[in-house]
This record gives sequence, C-alpha cells and structure tokens, in this order.
Amino acid sequence: MRKRLIGLIALLCLLLAATAYPVNALVIFSDDFKREELGLDWTVVKGIWTIESYELNAEGVDGLLASGLYLTDFSVQVRMKIVESAGPARDWVGIVARATNPNDDIWTSRYLVYLREDGRIELYTLVDGVIASAYTEVDTSRFVTVRADFLGSNIKVYVNDVLYINVDDSRFSAGYFSLKNYVTEGRFDDVIVENPVPPPPNVVPEPAPIIISLLFVAVFATYALIRHKKPSINTKM
Repeated sequence: MRKRLIGLIALLCLLLAATAYPVNALVIFSDDFKREELGLDWTVVKGIWTIESYELNAEGVDGLLASGLYLTDFSVQVRMKIVESAGPARDWVGIVARATNPNDDIWTSRYLVYLREDGRIELYTLVDGVIASAYTEVDTSRFVTVRADFLGSNIKVYVNDVLYINVDDSRFSAGYFSLKNYVTEGRFDDVIVENPVPPPPNVVPEPAPIIISLLFVAVFATYALIRHKKPSINTKM
C-alpha cells in the first residue's frame, strides 16, 4: 500500500511539472528553397519569383507571392534581405498576413509586416497606414530574420530575435499569408509557419507559482508518508 501511494504521488509530481511548460509549437509549413523550381506550394501573383543558389529571388517592384495558407493564430518567420533598391526611404521586403483572399495584396486588405532598407521594421494596415514602427541596427544587405506572431488581437514582431513591435489590433482575426517584394531585387529564405504561437526567442518559461507550491506539497507528503510508515527500532535488550 505504501509503495502504491508513493508511486501515485511521484506521478502527480511529474504531471504537475509537465503542465508548467507550454506544448511545443507545431510547424505547419516550411520552405528552405533547396531546389531548382518554385513548385506548387506558391503562386506568383505579381513580379518575377525564382530560386537562385537555393534562395528565393524576387525581382520587380511590387511583387507578390501567395502561399494559399489560411491562418488564424500563428507565427511566421522568414529570413530576408535587400539586394538592390531605389532608396532606403522607399523600398522594402515583407510579409502579408490575414489577407481576405489567397491572392490579395496589401493594397487591398489586412496586415503587412515589412523591413525597410534603412533597418526600420513596420506594421501596416490598408485602413490606417503604419500603425507601429521601430528602428533596428540590422544590415539589410545581409539576411535578417523577421518573425511575426499573430495571437488573437495581439501582434508581436521580432527582428533577429529582438522584440520591436507589440500592439493590439482586433479588426482582422484570420486570413491568408504571402510574401511581398517592393525592391528592385530582394531575397527570402527559410520560411517557417508555426501554430500555436511559440514562446518568445531565448526565453525559458517558468512554472506558475501555484505549480511550484503543489510540487512542494507533493514532496512533503511523500516524505511524511515514508517517516510515518518507517518501522521503529526496538532498543530494548
């Protein structure tokens, strides 16, 4: 009986520890472009999109490449860089999110997360224009990792694992995801779409205080049970 109770308490400890950490994010789409042809996962809506040296190359200002993915709560991460542009104040590369239709451009619907040549990261909507903007110190002539988390009304944008934008906007709850090019030549690579949204980069989640308390209670109960059941030693000769 004692062994059975101890086993149950140990199992409780394991279950409590497991609930203290979130479930790993599920990768629902990824593309590293390590092939010669674009393939069926993408649809060229505007511009010239090709694979060169195992990277996605976008030529022609105002290009759009649709994925056809309809997403609600998700995280999208893309490496991007600007090879040639007409000027840092005007040109950019980015991500269209929660679009109404699969081939919709930002000029017709929803959200755009984009990186300007001067290092600015911005969040844009057709209705209000730029709703959030931040300067980074990244070199956009080299690959920069941009990640956008869309969870309910909250939108977070990271550049090279650093959080720069954190806003709430509840107007658009779901829609389609695409890549957007607004430079003479831009490059994209290592597209990863995850659901549910993972915890922020380089942050180890901590157990909730109630979980810690329950673990202490379980350990103390186990110790008390062992002490109570331990047979006494008869010292009488």
